[in-house]
Amino acid sequence: MKMRILSVLVLILALTVGAQAYERTVLVEYFSNTACGPCGTYYYEVDNFLAQYTREEAAFMVYHVNWPSAGDWYYVANPNENMARRSYYGLNSVPWFAADGTYTTQGQYTFSYLFSTIAARVGQYTPVEIVFDGGYYNFQGELTADITINSDVALDGCRLQVALIDLTCPYGTASNGIDYVYNMLDMNPSSSGTDLSSIGAGGSESFSFQFETWADHEPDNYGFVFFVQDNATKEVHQALQVEGVDILFPLLTMVNYEFDDADQAMPNGRPDPGETVDVLVTVENNEAFLSTANLTATLTCDNDDIIISHDQSTYPDIFPGTMMSNAADPFVIEVPEMFETQYVLFNARFTDGSGYEADFEFLQLVGQPEVALIDDSPADEDLYQVYFDLMLESGVVMDVLTGTEAVTTDISSYDVLVWNTSNATDDVLNALEINAISTFLDAGGKVLLSGENIGEFAGTEDLLADYFMAEHELDFVGQSYVLLVGVAEGPFPNAELIISGGVNTTEEQSSVTPLAGAESLFAYYSAGNIAGVGYNGVSFSTIYLPFNLEAVSGVNDSWRAADVLWSCLHWMGATTSVEDAPAAEAALPQNVALSGYPNPFNAAMTVSYTLPTAAEVELSVINLLGQTVAELSSGQVAAGVHEVTWDASALSSGVYFLNLRAGDDMRMEKVMLLK
Repeated sequence: MKMRILSVLVLILALTVGAQAYERTVLVEYFSNTACGPCGTYYYEVDNFLAQYTREEAAFMVYHVNWPSAGDWYYVANPNENMARRSYYGLNSVPWFAADGTYTTQGQYTFSYLFSTIAARVGQYTPVEIVFDGGYYNFQGELTADITINSDVALDGCRLQVALIDLTCPYGTASNGIDYVYNMLDMNPSSSGTDLSSIGAGGSESFSFQFETWADHEPDNYGFVFFVQDNATKEVHQALQVEGVDILFPLLTMVNYEFDDADQAMPNGRPDPGETVDVLVTVENNEAFLSTANLTATLTCDNDDIIISHDQSTYPDIFPGTMMSNAADPFVIEVPEMFETQYVLFNARFTDGSGYEADFEFLQLVGQPEVALIDDSPADEDLYQVYFDLMLESGVVMDVLTGTEAVTTDISSYDVLVWNTSNATDDVLNALEINAISTFLDAGGKVLLSGENIGEFAGTEDLLADYFMAEHELDFVGQSYVLLVGVAEGPFPNAELIISGGVNTTEEQSSVTPLAGAESLFAYYSAGNIAGVGYNGVSFSTIYLPFNLEAVSGVNDSWRAADVLWSCLHWMGATTSVEDAPAAEAALPQNVALSGYPNPFNAAMTVSYTLPTAAEVELSVINLLGQTVAELSSGQVAAGVHEVTWDASALSSGVYFLNLRAGDDMRMEKVMLLK
């Protein structure tokens, strides 16, 4: 990751000019601390007074010192320069104000003197002029500002101070009630400034400065304060405050992607063997950024058998706040006739005339799978990604559908349904869903049904008895019974399942009584109650698991959820693309690793981490101040590859760090949020 750099170019033209009367901009400097109670009263007193002036008339900036609390946000991030300016003025308490360096006040009893001084100096003659010639922020993370200084007098003993400020505080209201603005972030080359004694009367000179950006700060939340100060008398001769810069690059977000096979023999929105399909990718440009220009995209994929016959698309200009697809110039892919059904990872790389680049990945099922995994879990559990990962880990290619999709689309093309209700308690299986399962089985299908509350829900009794050869027994076996074992006479006598330490959806696991024709598969250890039954009939096959499949953790070398899924499918005689059981040891990563993609990202990021063994995990996000801004995962996690989604939509642009603790191992990854 490149460090984002703010480059400030100060141009002082080498010209000789005649004496002119320049209007003075008064500089008001305020020393404060977020934990200082009186600072709030004094801050708003001065802020209300300055409201009658523009920042062209009265510039304003805030320094943050270390008392009464060293935990002040801005002090923590830049203690040296904040305290150096405090020492420069020799102050020993806050709140404290200065107008043009020499007219100071400490407390409310001298506000009238401070205010009268500001009023008297605004717009008066000064021999120094600072002119802002423009500034911009480019994709390389460089913010450039150009200024010109004209002086009627020699500037012996004067120094140019350049401060990077924010326009608003992104951390919220301070404990003292202040919504701080114009906070000093950094000074360059330091708080000592740059010597201007080489500038004679009518002379000029050039300088260049660089800054690093701050986390939590949007690109449009930066400004500058420039001022020329006599180092001996501390009088400020002229100041200039600049708010905001032009952002010279777009910021794209992928909205959706589409595989258009409308002109094929079997149009279904998915590329199938023998088809030639258009690929449309829609992206949106952030409203605060620049329009795209000469935007192109290149499509690649991770499967060499897929032919990308048109891999480059040209996009129309996308204005801020609008979206556009490549419908006028779509990508084109060709799928071979004998292509094996699988998921293929595609990548669209976007490049823009500004130098902006962005990669968007999307995983697409190519071909018709024989298995559909139905996510019928409660909406607030948001388990789609969990089930999708379970499918990938099992090695069995499946469609992942919602319960609604399962009853509103044709599911007869599948051979097997894996239907999960998880810990749903309301409308666990409604009449439409029960009918869909019954109809599917009547047609000779195979169904694996999993969920801890299915049996106790009204309306499922006949379904379980007629098709799963099972009868509900206990609503709740007991919290201590989290170890399940294979029934000795069953097909999995050596199985051990732990429904703890994985996806924490288990609340009240149930038990079941097998009816005639059913085979007991699993039992709760010690209690002995049956935790799974199967039926292999002449016309259909079923398995009923009265616990949550996704909660099976795989800790302590026990079966993973993927092992349970694969084994159950093969016991039912399901034909899958993977004939061998997923080898946990062979598939396990060798090291603890951490990554986030895309990076840079906008709003949401997929955080991936790998564990060679099960471990107690703490996954969080911290900012440059060391503050935790998000907690993504905690608890015992099974060995393997894991993904979580980090929603950073409420945070501001900047640098953040993914922080993973897995047992005794720690990993950290720097990521960039751009909005």
